[in-house]
Amino acid sequence: LFYSNSLMNTFSKVSYMTKLKTVFILTLISLTISSCSQQKLPVFGEESQAVLVIPTNVVNRTNNKLAYSLTVILERVDEDAESSDQEISKKVFFKESVPYALITDLTPGSYEIHTLKQVRRPGLRSRIVNRDAEYSFSLEKGKITLLPAMFTVSQYRNNQGGYWFSFTHRRLFDFERNRYKRLLSKEENINMWELDI
Repeated sequence: LFYSNSLMNTFSKVSYMTKLKTVFILTLISLTISSCSQQKLPVFGEESQAVLVIPTNVVNRTNNKLAYSLTVILERVDEDAESSDQEISKKVFFKESVPYALITDLTPGSYEIHTLKQVRRPGLRSRIVNRDAEYSFSLEKGKITLLPAMFTVSQYRNNQGGYWFSFTHRRLFDFERNRYKRLLSKEENINMWELDI
């Protein structure tokens, strides 16, 4: 009986330690994933000479990730630019916890957004919806530029058990500009940039 109790205690301790290790590993993985997925203001340098901030709003009434992503199609419109009139595609990352998306790898210059492409996530039935848009902006070296538009995505469950998804965009109000100025001023590495809002 004593041997049996000792054995059970040993198994209990091993089981407890295994659970602790599992929780610890899962916590580390979760922290790593969250830190990798967060968009942060980059360090100013050769790879990031200008930053475009796209105001975003997410309304998700489901327990699932957003079924769609958004790709912005734009063109460089500088007359003397080598890449002028060439289409550039940039994916916009929507996060419920962060009210803006950052595009950090565009070179300084003048641009026009002309199409917003709504694309379903991989693994779901393929569907692409193109929407016309017309937003102009200029990027300057060492500056953060706020796009004068708000992109809103909404996701709900429909009666058939699937998703109902909508996307809208509109011009930004002046009071919203001030809000984004306050938010961006708290970003890490903000001291390396000038806010152009």
